[in-house]
Amino acid sequence: MMKERKEKKEEKKEAKREEKREKKQEKEKEKEKEKEKEKEKINTKDKLNNLHILSWNIYGGLPWGFSLNNHKKRIDKISKYLRESQADIICLQEVQDFALLNYLKKSLGEEYEFFYKERTIILPYITLFLILFILYYSIRDVCWVILLFIFTNFILKNLNVYNYIFGEVSGGLLTLVSKSKIVRKVGDGKVGDGKVGDGKVGDGKDSSFIESINFECVSFKEQDGDILNNFSKRAYHKLIIREKLERNSEALLIINSHTNFLSKGQIDLQNKPNKCIYRENQLREMCEETRTYERSIICGCFNSLEEFGEIDFNKYKLVDYFAENRDGEDTNTWHIDNPLVQKNEGDESMRIDYILVKGMDFNDCSVLFKDGLASDHYAIMIF
Repeated sequence: MMKERKEKKEEKKEAKREEKREKKQEKEKEKEKEKEKEKEKINTKDKLNNLHILSWNIYGGLPWGFSLNNHKKRIDKISKYLRESQADIICLQEVQDFALLNYLKKSLGEEYEFFYKERTIILPYITLFLILFILYYSIRDVCWVILLFIFTNFILKNLNVYNYIFGEVSGGLLTLVSKSKIVRKVGDGKVGDGKVGDGKVGDGKDSSFIESINFECVSFKEQDGDILNNFSKRAYHKLIIREKLERNSEALLIINSHTNFLSKGQIDLQNKPNKCIYRENQLREMCEETRTYERSIICGCFNSLEEFGEIDFNKYKLVDYFAENRDGEDTNTWHIDNPLVQKNEGDESMRIDYILVKGMDFNDCSVLFKDGLASDHYAIMIF
């Protein structure tokens, strides 16, 4: 009996020891998992901290008629430059119509996801139809009608103002995100078909280190100060890239924008902008978006000069890399030496394109594509 009791006690002790060993092993496994999660978290941060960000105003839409400035060779060159840049995120402005958009899709669709919003343009077309109808009714001459047709199809449609008013892409904005470096795999396959939908890429499925990308095209609250805004509202793209294992506050905010060209008191399309409270309000609205994000990037054609002081960098903790790291380099993006620039006598080169950064470090910045045969703006990139 004594021997049996002793054996039972030993068995109980051994069972307790085994239980302790199992608990210890479980704790060690949990610690290993936590370490792996931390490593993955650091790796994803490193990936999004080593991005190449490019911004470029590509100068109006692809025309239906003939033009010396806007032709297929120019668009071919734009596509070639964008592909060779190998940028992770590309923010484009003045992508006005589907002809240009579809051409870029064919050229870059395999490498990039396309983010944009379709624009309803029924009212502008009705207005144009009424104007042409009144002119036709007033003229009633076959020769003049033929000249009117030629003017509409081969001259009017090549004007930047026409493309802006009747553009099919909201705000003329297009944002591209690298499939191989950021998205990897798209879960639902609905991105790039021209539909905004719920603005989500993949909904967290099958992506390498990205949980989701939420997209929204936002019209500026401030639409005064530029007469063109009565026909087509100024807007900005808002992409929120959330990494796996990251809190919402640590998501990366990307903004792509094109703010007012005309300034207060301007009634003509002169090239040089003036300080403008309306444009300042638009810039402030975008900067306010960054308040709830630790990491943010604002790109675009701001049509603003540094000396205007329209951006409060300190208030929003934003860094202008081209102002901080210029080292004597010519960083002007609208350059009088560019043959596509529509310049007036006395015009000077200006930097009106920006990439502003919050909470991220980049090694360098550069002005790209200076051959002047692709756009009236040079592109800018940080990396």
